[in-house]
Amino acid sequence: MDHPRADGKPVLSSLVGPTGDDSGPPSFFTEVLAGLGWKAGLSTAKVADIWAREQRTAYTTAQPSTLSGAADSFTTTTRPSDEELVACLKEQLEGVARQRGMIRWVTLLRKAGVPASAISADDRVRLLTAVDRPYGPGRPVLSCLVKQAKGVPGPAREFGRTLTATGWRPTTAVPTAEAAWPVERDRTDAHFRCRPIGATPKPAVASSSDGVWLKMGITRASAAEALRPALIAAARRQVCVSWESLAREARLPSGRLSERERAAVLIAVDRPSGPNGVMLSSLLISANRTPVPYFADILRGLGRPHDLRPIELGRLRKVEQARLLAFYQEGDSRT
Repeated sequence: MDHPRADGKPVLSSLVGPTGDDSGPPSFFTEVLAGLGWKAGLSTAKVADIWAREQRTAYTTAQPSTLSGAADSFTTTTRPSDEELVACLKEQLEGVARQRGMIRWVTLLRKAGVPASAISADDRVRLLTAVDRPYGPGRPVLSCLVKQAKGVPGPAREFGRTLTATGWRPTTAVPTAEAAWPVERDRTDAHFRCRPIGATPKPAVASSSDGVWLKMGITRASAAEALRPALIAAARRQVCVSWESLAREARLPSGRLSERERAAVLIAVDRPSGPNGVMLSSLLISANRTPVPYFADILRGLGRPHDLRPIELGRLRKVEQARLLAFYQEGDSRT
């Protein structure tokens, strides 16, 4: 099909992709190049570079009638628009989030009916940014669920660029996109944990209990969403935090809050963990590094034992804090 080789003539066999979820050229492409006159012994990286270049040439110069059925269908008017592709990617990623999993980019595109070779790295960042924008409390970061190649832990290489493009900014607690990835994974997991399949995410709606928060331009639910990743970051650093430093790291609007309201929003932070889960609120300490005076109120709001003497309450907080720190110390290696 590709013989003889000629200047300007694309190598149409470059349109044949690998099997399964593998990315890069198929194993036989090296033999194709040798048969067309390329020198033998090309490195794997060089073969991959030629494969990608010839694919681009084929897509831009070949007549539709000469392309394979898959390539032809993609280069004609049936190619989805960016809006359709973003909607499809978002739907697929929400399904992955509900299953508490991760997915490779090539697999994600295949489910959307698009060949991975047709989407550049810059396009990938642009599309995933559109899925997640704008960054903010109450909104999951679905792009954190796109993983690297098979067997390689961690997020995809473009995660940092994507996260920054959504509007995320570093803080003292989370100074880099690399540090933000596990925080955003936990936050996204919490967002979908209790959401039934098929449910449409709803924005936080003000309730009668939101009076003090509304004066600050935010709802209690949104404040809880902002506090949770800041507390998770502190747990990963194995440190306790005061309310003032926590609110600053979470970028909550300035304003005075009663102990009762602080307890209420921390109850909202910990409620998704269930009656036996770890308590992020156990990291809160007073200015003199003693337990916050409203810890019993948090326990009561979570339906846990709370009618205890001060010494018993202090011991319980230490137990909950130790459980939390152990959980996130072990969780550092999770992906």
